Amino acid sequence: MPTSGKTPLVFLASVLLNAAQAAVKLAAFIIVGSLALYAETLHSVSDVINSFILYLASFTVNKKPSPKYPFGFGRFPYIASIISVSILVGAIANNILTQAYEALHEGGRLYGDVISGAYLVTIAIAIDLAILLYVYRMREIWRNPSSKMRPLFLTLILEDLFSLSGNSVALASLYMIGINSSVDVIASIVIAAIILVASAQVIYRNIEILIGRSAPRDVMLKILNRISKISDVVDIDDLKSYVLTPDNIVIMATIGVDPRKSIGALEALRERIIREITSIDPRIKNVIIQFSSEPIDDRDRDKIYREVSSMDE
Repeated sequence: MPTSGKTPLVFLASVLLNAAQAAVKLAAFIIVGSLALYAETLHSVSDVINSFILYLASFTVNKKPSPKYPFGFGRFPYIASIISVSILVGAIANNILTQAYEALHEGGRLYGDVISGAYLVTIAIAIDLAILLYVYRMREIWRNPSSKMRPLFLTLILEDLFSLSGNSVALASLYMIGINSSVDVIASIVIAAIILVASAQVIYRNIEILIGRSAPRDVMLKILNRISKISDVVDIDDLKSYVLTPDNIVIMATIGVDPRKSIGALEALRERIIREITSIDPRIKNVIIQFSSEPIDDRDRDKIYREVSSMDE
């Protein structure tokens, strides 16, 4: 796809635009002295670091496997993101909440030119929209379930949506400061909550990938149906899947067969099953088939059907 060479540029652009956004918010904070703007400035700093990790990841996910790293480097961005987000966001949220606590006990605060600050926050919102528009133009990549870049793009989209939410809260608080100065403190606490929720979402997604969840339910059901239609398959004793990375699914199956089958017939059956399974989804890269010739019935197959059907997406 011609856009593949431009993919890292999206994340580099996000780094630069988030850095510009942090500078704009810092200027707004200096002018106004709003605690909500202070919180959003720190929010943008965390976004710069996260975007930089995504930028590095856009290169490492395509590095070829080596004897030392036989499964490649597809998990690097998830590990790096968990470490950086956990440390950085914890420090930022603690800083914001401490400042909010002190502001509540200090009483009133003196604010500068609120109108100029509001204009600057509007520019920050425009930057968020520009990033989202740029990402939308690359939708052929992140809409493709088998794309290695899909999880990186989804993380970037999530990051920017939460940034947009935080900026909107900060802008609203600037317009309400004149009515009640405590709105500024409340807005900063809301922004801290937004940062924590966004980070929790990213960490949850990354941990899920590192643990290695099962393939999607619809894929597993298709595999069961496809194998069941093969006449030489007597039963399906076991079926497991492992999402190594979002674009690399491993399928492991134990198939019940007639014990009188020859080795040659079993090898031919193995190749057929592998072809059938890999044709279901391009993300299925590895299929491991074992045969069982013990006395069996359909109870194993029925049990697997029930388990897969009740599996969460």
